[in-house]
This record gives sequence, structure tokens and C-alpha cells, in this order.
Amino acid sequence: PEVAYQNLIEVDSSYRNQRVVPGNKRASNLYMKVACGADPDLDGCADNGPYMPSNRAPVDADTVELLGRWIYGGAPETGLVLDTEELIEGCLPELEPYSIKPLDVPEPGAGIQFVMPTWTLEKSSEHEGCFMTYYDFCADIPDDIKTPDGREFRFKGHELRQDALSHHMLTSYVDPATIDPYDPGFGEWVCAGGSDAGKSCDPFDLEGCSGGACRTPFVDGFACFNFGPPPGLGFLRTRGLPLGAQSAQAKVDLPEGVYTTMPCSGFMIYNPHAFNLTTKDHDMNARINVYFADENHATYPVRSIFDIDAIFSPTAPPFEKREICSETVLPRYAQVIDLSSHTHAKGELWITYDPQGNEIYSNKVYNDPPNKRFNPRLVFDSADPRERTLRHCVIYNNGVNDDGSPNIETVTRYSGLPQSVFLPGVPGLCSPTACVNDGAVGRPCGGLGDDATCDTEIGGDGWCDACPITGGESTMNEMFLPLGRYIIVEPGNGPPPGD
Repeated sequence: PEVAYQNLIEVDSSYRNQRVVPGNKRASNLYMKVACGADPDLDGCADNGPYMPSNRAPVDADTVELLGRWIYGGAPETGLVLDTEELIEGCLPELEPYSIKPLDVPEPGAGIQFVMPTWTLEKSSEHEGCFMTYYDFCADIPDDIKTPDGREFRFKGHELRQDALSHHMLTSYVDPATIDPYDPGFGEWVCAGGSDAGKSCDPFDLEGCSGGACRTPFVDGFACFNFGPPPGLGFLRTRGLPLGAQSAQAKVDLPEGVYTTMPCSGFMIYNPHAFNLTTKDHDMNARINVYFADENHATYPVRSIFDIDAIFSPTAPPFEKREICSETVLPRYAQVIDLSSHTHAKGELWITYDPQGNEIYSNKVYNDPPNKRFNPRLVFDSADPRERTLRHCVIYNNGVNDDGSPNIETVTRYSGLPQSVFLPGVPGLCSPTACVNDGAVGRPCGGLGDDATCDTEIGGDGWCDACPITGGESTMNEMFLPLGRYIIVEPGNGPPPGD
């Protein structure tokens, strides 16, 4: 017992993964062995060796879930991890925020590390926001890793590790030649973290904040739409960088021969989204390791499936289910490496079908979506676009129990909308169309303030509060976002890359 923890955390296993990777249960050999013992059909079971426990009955589902939540919560040695309370019996300590173990910095010549400037997430709050910082790794990157003009570099994968209160992280790039970083629209540049925290700084002085980093102020805003001087530097107006994640952690290893690129210097915009369900403020931390692509990873640039055409299309009236579908047409000679998905809490079931109607991906857990890797890759070389079309279908559940009865706790509620949806430019504001009070649940009503329609007694007990699903950024709203990666391998364009 006195050495068990140290022998688990980031210690190499005999198989593909380390025993426990803080924040990343699917990359943790211990979790995969135990989870696959209970469910051998999980994706990735073959990569982690014999299942556990050996020659005994599988571990029960609650214990598997508890192990997964401990790892996802950062795998701390002591204390209570968020969302484990319901699985543990007995007297529990107060829930406190936890700063996850930092990623080790890559060895020189192997990669670089981005350290996100810290920002404060107040107790009992939710924030999605934006800020910008400057970076310059050009002198640290070997010349044979850079593109011919020396301005960008190739990399074969990355690892993101954030504090467990995090939801998602998006990153994007801005060329310094295209903006005036001192424009008042960005606000005052200040040091975040370290002994100089709060002091004014110059973004180009990388040593100007002792123990911290120079950044613009944290500004609330969905996908950074309101960030910077007008018209703003929202995520869709800038160059998205493949360094983010839709959960607190991510690890991406591209197949042999496959790479992506990014500039070796410039401005990076961070777009973090996090929830603090504790009673204490917390300074949020994130680190991103980027691993260089040598000549073995220098043949095929990776391309992304990030299909926003139907992102805010989900609809379902109160106390109903509704299926929404969309399509992704891949370019000819595409080879799909992996697929994933993104919905919010009402995304009950996601299925992606190939052109022949075969199910190739599914997800039933909106906040822990699997990233399914294909080996061999899925090849789409037909001249007919119909033979290169993926169909994605999602069932959205707006307050329906398993037996078909209404559920006033899981239906979209106007009264439950977060304050963020009332900010300019943030989607998700809804208008109530159904009652939620006893005796009138599901009765149609006419919007905010029409409580009288829901009355069941003299004196007024009505409450018009249930809304149709609307597209938006909070878990009370919805998204529909197919995700994935692929490469283009045209005939005669060299040997196919490895897996």
C-alpha cells in the first residue's frame, strides 16, 4: 500500500499504455483491463493484454465507473473526486478543486509544450471564454522538422491535459502580421500566474512574467465570437489548431506516414469551457505537448471532419424524442483514420453509417464519446459521391423516461438556462411551450409568463417552463457535430501509410 500509488501513476505497463494516465481513462492500462473484463466489446480491448481480475468474476459496473471517474478526475492520491459521491458509501470529505499532475515536457528535439496561462474559475460557476497569448518555439524546433519556408513545423500527435473541471478546449492561430495586439479591443495585456500576476506586460516579451505568462483578459464568449476588436476573432474566423479536445483530456497519435502542421510562432487563442461545482475558486491549468513528425511521418497531411452544417439543428418538443440526421461527403481517395461525435446531455444515441448502411460508429454517453480508430482505415475511392457519403443520425431525448412518461427534470427548462445564453451572440435561448407543474405536465402553453394556462387550481399553481430543444453552447441546449480524421491517398502517390 505504501508504494501502490507511485507504481501506478504514469508508470509504463507491459502493453501499449501506461498503467494510469491522469485524466485519461482510455489511455490507462489499469482501467482498460478492468473495464474490458466487464465488457470485452469495448473499443481498444485488444491493445491492453489479458483482462482483470484474472480467473475471477468481472468487477461490477459501479466499481468500473468509479475507477474511470477517479482517473478522469486527475487520479489524485487523496481527497474526493468530482462525481464519485453517488458511488461511494460513508462519510466523505468536502469536495475541493484539484490541479492535475502536469505533463512532463518533451525531450529536446522530440517536441514542445504549450502552457496555458491560468484563469480563475469562480466557485459554483460555469464559464466559456477566450484569451490570447504569444508563443515562439522557432529556435527549439529542428530544421528538418520545419516546412521549407521555416515558418511552420510538422507534428505527428499531441496530448492535452487540463484540470478535471474542464469541459472542452479549442485553440486557434492568429498571424501577428494581421492584427494590432495593442488595440484596446483586446484589453490590457497582464501576467497570469507566477510572482508577477496581475502586472501589465508586453506579449512579445516571453520572459516578462516571472513564473507566468502574458495574456489578454479572460472574456466570456461562445466560440470567441465576441473576442477582440470588431468583427472579432471567433473560432470560425481564425485558423483552428488541432490541439484541443471536447473533454478534459486528449491524446492523438497519428499513423505512420501521417502528419499535420502549425506555425512555430504567433498568437494562440485559447477557448476553454469549464464548470466549478465546488465551493472554492480554482485557477485552471492546461498543458499541451506537441510531438515532432520525422521523415517517417512526413508523407500524408491529415485532414479533419469538423462538420458544422447541422451543429444547431437538434429539435424536439418538450417530453418527446426526435431523430436528426446529417451527411458528410468525403473527397475521393479519402482514407478515414478515426471518427468521434459531439452532442450535449440530450443526445441519447449517435450512430454513423457507411454508404452501404452499415453501422460504423456509435455513442450513448454524450460527455465521454469514444474516438473509434479504424485499422485498416476506411477507404472511399469511388467516383460516385454517394459511395463516399457518411450518414450520422442522433436521437435527442427531451424529457422522456424509459417507460415513455414525462420527466420534468431532464426536459429543457427556461428556468434552468445558464446566464451565458443571455449574452449577446450566444445561442440557446428558448421559449416555453409546455407546463411542468403537477396535474398539467405536458399541457401546451404560450411562452414565458403564460403560467395561467397551466393552472390546476384557483389561486394559480401553473408553471409554463418546458422548452423545445434549441441549439446552443450549454448542456441545457444541444449540438450536432460529426468529428474525425482522414488522409487522401491517390493512386500512384506512394505506398499506403502504416497504421
